Amino acid sequence: MWINYSKECANLSAESRRAVLLDIHQAITWHTSVWSSPAEGLTGTEREFLMWYDNRMLISVKFEMLEICLPSERTIAVSQLIELIGRFVQQTKSVSANGSLVFLQDITAVYFSSLAAIVYKLFWKLNPGQKRMMVDAIKEIHGACSESANGDINSPSAFVARFYTRLLYRLNTQSRALSRAQSPSDIDQTPAANCTPDEREVELATDIDMWIQQLGDLEQSCPTFDQSYWSTLSSVPLATFEQIFE
Repeated sequence: MWINYSKECANLSAESRRAVLLDIHQAITWHTSVWSSPAEGLTGTEREFLMWYDNRMLISVKFEMLEICLPSERTIAVSQLIELIGRFVQQTKSVSANGSLVFLQDITAVYFSSLAAIVYKLFWKLNPGQKRMMVDAIKEIHGACSESANGDINSPSAFVARFYTRLLYRLNTQSRALSRAQSPSDIDQTPAANCTPDEREVELATDIDMWIQQLGDLEQSCPTFDQSYWSTLSSVPLATFEQIFE
């Protein structure tokens, strides 16, 4: 269903897209309920992977729904998407811990890099507090993939980890460029207690700088080599890919 939707969505009205997306969402939710049942006889590792896959697909569906939702629905849609990303991060940590992430190979890279494209687009719709949550999610995915790579810089997990480092670097660089302008978020610009949005943006940027510096030179090495790898997968829209690697 999702593949067909991806091919035809440009030709569908917003109402038709919404109806199809709701059907896909219900189908994935049903799959999750079936696979999580002990009656299916799945091992814990198999169940963890299927939950990981379902959560990843739900993120794509919810992001599409966010893109076509009414302005009055946007706050809830963003919150639901952030919650799903958080759930996916936890599942990623689980499949990394049980060792199954190692065996996913290029499938891992495709799912993670396409998620990075979603996060990149979503980031500019968020308020400072929500941006902090996305940054934390990026760091946790990076950590899980780095652990899975186990020092092998040529493994798909290592490529993903470096990709997420570059994603965070690019988000930080572009956020600094916008720091003197009005926030691109039109969702919720309520400042935290005793802290203006500008102060939270500066604090977040500083934290990102420190995190990237702690990674060392390896994370910044071989950008051309990494670009060659990603270009063979074609899992990220070209415009987003170029923005992350420029």
